[in-house]
Amino acid sequence: MTYEFEPDKVNVITGNSSTGKSSILRIIDYCLFSPESSIVEDVINQNVQWYGLIFHLDGHDYAVARTAPFTGTVTKDIYWKEDCDDFSDSYPIPTTNISRVELEQWMDEKFHVAGIEIEEKKKTFQIHFRHMMMLSYLTEDIIATLNTYFDTNFFGEREYFRYLPNILQVGLGMDAFSVKDLEQSKETLIKKIRKEEANKKKDAENEKKYLQTLSGIIEEAISLGLISSTPDVGKEVETVFDGIERFKNELNRIKRGKTVLNEIDSHYIDLHNVRKQLRDLNSLRREYERSCRYAQAIKESITPMEFLVENLDVHILSDETIMLYESLEKAFRNIENVEFKVEALPSDFQEKYVALQEQESNLLKRIEYLEKTSKIELNSEKVVTALELAARLKVLERKPSKYVGDVKVANTKEDVKEISCQIENLKTQNNLAIKELNQNIQTYYDIQSGMSDSYRNCEVSFDLENATLRVRKKDEYAYIRNVGSKSNYMFLHLCFFLGLHEFISSRKNVRVPNFLFIDQPSIPYFGHREGNKLSNERGMYVSTKDDEAKLKAAFSLIDNFMSQNISNDKDEHFQIIMVEHADPEYWNDLPYFVTRYVFTEDKDYGLIPKYIVE
Repeated sequence: MTYEFEPDKVNVITGNSSTGKSSILRIIDYCLFSPESSIVEDVINQNVQWYGLIFHLDGHDYAVARTAPFTGTVTKDIYWKEDCDDFSDSYPIPTTNISRVELEQWMDEKFHVAGIEIEEKKKTFQIHFRHMMMLSYLTEDIIATLNTYFDTNFFGEREYFRYLPNILQVGLGMDAFSVKDLEQSKETLIKKIRKEEANKKKDAENEKKYLQTLSGIIEEAISLGLISSTPDVGKEVETVFDGIERFKNELNRIKRGKTVLNEIDSHYIDLHNVRKQLRDLNSLRREYERSCRYAQAIKESITPMEFLVENLDVHILSDETIMLYESLEKAFRNIENVEFKVEALPSDFQEKYVALQEQESNLLKRIEYLEKTSKIELNSEKVVTALELAARLKVLERKPSKYVGDVKVANTKEDVKEISCQIENLKTQNNLAIKELNQNIQTYYDIQSGMSDSYRNCEVSFDLENATLRVRKKDEYAYIRNVGSKSNYMFLHLCFFLGLHEFISSRKNVRVPNFLFIDQPSIPYFGHREGNKLSNERGMYVSTKDDEAKLKAAFSLIDNFMSQNISNDKDEHFQIIMVEHADPEYWNDLPYFVTRYVFTEDKDYGLIPKYIVE
């Protein structure tokens, strides 16, 4: 069975319910490389072996066919042929060396979405041409629903809804990704500028600390006599480091003089020992002389007794005197008989004494010589200060500058300004795109006559972030959250999709196909309520004149869209496929409507005729 649809027409398939009308879209989508199948298993898949589609793209015809899924399992068999506008009567033979994924990537290139990625919360989402198909599917499940304008459930992917605003921006041809990339580049440059400003501040702080430390070293170097005076501002570093070199040389000389200092210390110790020995010899000499003086005094003390002996007869007159004299004489005679021996000084005493004096003199001369030749003022405080200064000089280092310079930072700021201008221009273009889209939607909203009277003079605008159409009365600020009936929502969906595709066509956007599938605008009027009886046993007529008027208004709106978007260019076409319950008499007088198939028993029998099933 072959179903054909004309370009630049509203191709209608109508008929009773449960005849397979809505499965037409599922078959089209399956042939357009869907990874899964949503085609009804009962009746349809049970009686079909291959599904095929011929479509026109960029001046070429392409034929694709896929084997019917078996119990929901999709096979890899696929038929693909370029520049082909027909299938042979026999079953297709699967094309070798080609896969669904490869064909999907080929279509990505054709629709200019290859390589477009969405990055959000550290996750990357790859845009494919199939995401663009959402902008061409006005399905039964959403055509009359509240605030749902894209059937993400049809594609069976939750990520479609998550990234829907981004997908829409791509489909609308908005340069949102360039804006995002530019904003990231701008933020990177701003961070770089901030980093360089921090580097500049840090460099200034480091330089200040360095100069403060250097100034302190200069002052101490002057106090030590290493630098004669404060150096010139322009030459302070060179002067200081010259002084440092001289100071290092001085330190090296001091280090070399360490041996001399040790020798001086040793000589002082030797001098101390020599002088101690001299003190000992002097003490011995004094003791000897004192002993000699004592012996002489004893000897001289006997002389009076000898005088008395010689003059006894003259001086002693009484017996008592004579007895006293005899006692004294006896005592002094005992003393006289005692031998007072004074030990003589050692024979080499004088030789040792002279030698020690000479050694003392030599040591004093040597110490004096060493102190003069070392040219060091033995000032411990000054030496410690010099050693501390040497340590500070060793660790003193001017930190390298991290700042790239004022010129480069100024250039980076110019880059930020340029990027900011680009961002503003792109945002302006994107805002103009949304404004133009809203104008197109508003145009169809203004000419439609199916909305309830209370919503006739309203303003509509598309909320990109929430992917929904908002309605606001012109004299009110707040948007209307609920416009009531399914009929109103059906008209909002029609206005949106027609305005959307007019906008896409006017911009010659190649990312969205020039194709729109509309599934049953009459849904609000063919309700299942018991009170809404249908006037025909085939169920193809609505029950009230008001509903008939609204349904005709909906079809007239679609026809108006076609009249506005027919191009004289042979390569530019637009095609609508619409499935309906309603009878063709509702659109027979519309020039761009064409009834392609009627799925009833007396016409085209349905997608899978009963006689095949039987």
